[in-house]
Amino acid sequence: MATMLIQLPLLGTLARQFALTGGRAWNSVGWAKARRIQIDAHPECYACGYTPPSSRHSNDVHHILPRHIAPLLVDAAFNLLTLCRKYDCHLRFGHFGDYRRYWNPEIIHMLNGLAWQMQNGEQEIKQYIEREGNGQ
Repeated sequence: MATMLIQLPLLGTLARQFALTGGRAWNSVGWAKARRIQIDAHPECYACGYTPPSSRHSNDVHHILPRHIAPLLVDAAFNLLTLCRKYDCHLRFGHFGDYRRYWNPEIIHMLNGLAWQMQNGEQEIKQYIEREGNGQ
């Protein structure tokens, strides 16, 4: 399907900003910039806290409300969340295992505090093992 431009006469030059591509999703001219701003501000995964070793291998930027549901929010900062692929947080928490079929509008509520628990849980387990190992 060819790209169709949505005409918004009242917005003048902004009328060309949004395009419906392939009949599935909206792309915004500002998406690349919004993604870069999100990664710069929040490079760590919201779910597990993983931060890639370099910006070249950045985490994913997830749309809380997906592009096909809320096309005008495609580059809105409040609709973006950094999630990683390394531990499949983007796929598991953002899409319940299927990028094409599911999305999670309650992801922030669901993940609230999970990153802290995951990061501190590892340290607590190591300390427990050390304590138990010293007691034998």
